[in-house]
Amino acid sequence: AHWQYLSLLYYIVLYSTHRQSVMSVMQPARLLAKCVPRCIGCVPSRGVGSLPGFTAAHLADKGYWDKRYGGQRGAFDWLADGDCTLEYVLPYVKHGARVLDMGCGTSSFAVKLCKTCPVPVHVVCLDFSVEGLKSTQDMFEEAFSKDVMNNFSVHFVQADATKTPLKANMFDVILDKGTTDSVLKLDDEEKALSMAKKILNESLRLLSDGGVYIQITDEDPDLRMSLLNDLMSKGCSKNNVSISHRKISEEDSWEYYMYVLSINNE
Repeated sequence: AHWQYLSLLYYIVLYSTHRQSVMSVMQPARLLAKCVPRCIGCVPSRGVGSLPGFTAAHLADKGYWDKRYGGQRGAFDWLADGDCTLEYVLPYVKHGARVLDMGCGTSSFAVKLCKTCPVPVHVVCLDFSVEGLKSTQDMFEEAFSKDVMNNFSVHFVQADATKTPLKANMFDVILDKGTTDSVLKLDDEEKALSMAKKILNESLRLLSDGGVYIQITDEDPDLRMSLLNDLMSKGCSKNNVSISHRKISEEDSWEYYMYVLSINNE
């Protein structure tokens, strides 16, 4: 019943372990999503090589991600890996929590969450790339038997992260692992900041009272806290928001941080 208001304005790719059924219906979406380190040339390929003719400025380009994901099979985690992400996000997931993986791409996080979470959880994987959603749906089909009743439900939604078809106050946890970073790579700084603000506003709109919006990025606190405070000061959909941060992992010369925006109950 919690998911009946997923809008029909956008097609939904649904894998429901409760119904033991798979339905795949897709349509093209507009702009936005997925993950990103600072420089695309610095990203370890791990089987997913850089695409000729593309630069970091293309990381907010749907065509780039469709091509990249179209040539990829299995999970690929940008920034912190799935296990590290799960370790730091899981404490926020309570019984029956509704979790949105915003710009999921082909991250292993959602599968790992559904395998590991000790309490019932409802997950929505959202991305604007059809190919990314197809791959993630395949990972779920491989990881879970449709003949077994599992402790979770998962839906796949193709949509623009700046304006989703989802109901306000719907989620207890929203994960943005590099999605905001991707739009900040645009050459047009004004457009980049505008899109980052839209993602922030949309995430806060979707967040329930007492919920948390989590950004995972390689951007250090001096830069990201300044950005978040600046975007918040220009008006957002909710005012009772606090921000905390911590370093969560370090790989070679890269450091990864988690920023937690909490909706405080008044």
